[in-house]
Amino acid sequence: MILPADSAKRIFPSIVKDYISQGRKKYDYWEFGWGDEKYFTAPVDDAFLAIRSMAYPTSALINVIGLHRHPSKYFQHIKYTKRKVTSAQYERMLAYIRQTFVLDKNNRPIKTTETPFPDRLFYKSRGEYAFFNNCNHWTAELLNVAGFPVDPDTLTAEGIFDQIGGVEFSK
Repeated sequence: MILPADSAKRIFPSIVKDYISQGRKKYDYWEFGWGDEKYFTAPVDDAFLAIRSMAYPTSALINVIGLHRHPSKYFQHIKYTKRKVTSAQYERMLAYIRQTFVLDKNNRPIKTTETPFPDRLFYKSRGEYAFFNNCNHWTAELLNVAGFPVDPDTLTAEGIFDQIGGVEFSK
């Protein structure tokens, strides 16, 4: 899920502060993704970790990446349809993302320290990653919360796009 910077700050202002405190610049958009902890933080794509993450329930992380340009500039190969959402739908989406983070005693998301990627931050997430509870299920639930009917058992991103026609959320 990619959100404008002001929306990312509303989920957790500390995420933006974490980014900037590590010498990174301010970003206009923020990408939030959900996935297997070991696979997400591996320095290279690892087929064994990918299979392991699907075969056995594993701990999950939320991957946060700052983007300098509009998402359409990064993902030019993806054809999508813009969808308007109401303020209420948008707030439900932000609340859903927020509730997937594990929080410390000060209600701040818990950042992990292991990351081989200088442009990403990883935070502990609720739930376990598994074949029938993967990143596409997370996205399907997010869309359902917003009022877009998507089968929560959809296994692939293509399956989600087929059901909804591709999405860029704007208010």
